[in-house]
Amino acid sequence: AAMNLLRDGGVPDGITHYRLGEALLFGKERATYTFLPGTRRDGFVLSAGIIEVQTKASMPTGEIGTDSYGRRPQFADKGVRRRAVVAVGRQDIDTDTMRPVDPLCTVEGASSDHLIIDVTDAAHDYQVGDRLELELGYFATMRATTSPYVHLRYRGGL
Repeated sequence: AAMNLLRDGGVPDGITHYRLGEALLFGKERATYTFLPGTRRDGFVLSAGIIEVQTKASMPTGEIGTDSYGRRPQFADKGVRRRAVVAVGRQDIDTDTMRPVDPLCTVEGASSDHLIIDVTDAAHDYQVGDRLELELGYFATMRATTSPYVHLRYRGGL
């Protein structure tokens, strides 16, 4: 959270050590949670396999109960949509700090081991067996790198 102080020359006397992981690895300034100028957001990308693609109504029928996390999901009626089920879930990533690399795809929900992505408007015609890339933030990366179900691979290059 000291990144702005460092950049603006406002560091108090006596400060000699910093924790700059999120700023250096993700380009985010923690105090204001904004991206730093000139940084990239693609340092950590998860490639997950699509295991199912179906066209379904966006609004469920019947009474909506709570999910396995004790939350009552909210649904917006967007009509009939094409959804991909991806083989990664809350046990593997933090769904609040990740997003599909394809900006036309949206995360619609997640269970412990699956992610539901709306691919209706995507430029690519996603099919079962394809891979969908997810840009990971700090907490999603932390969970992914400690999950025994996620295999890490360094791509290299800048």
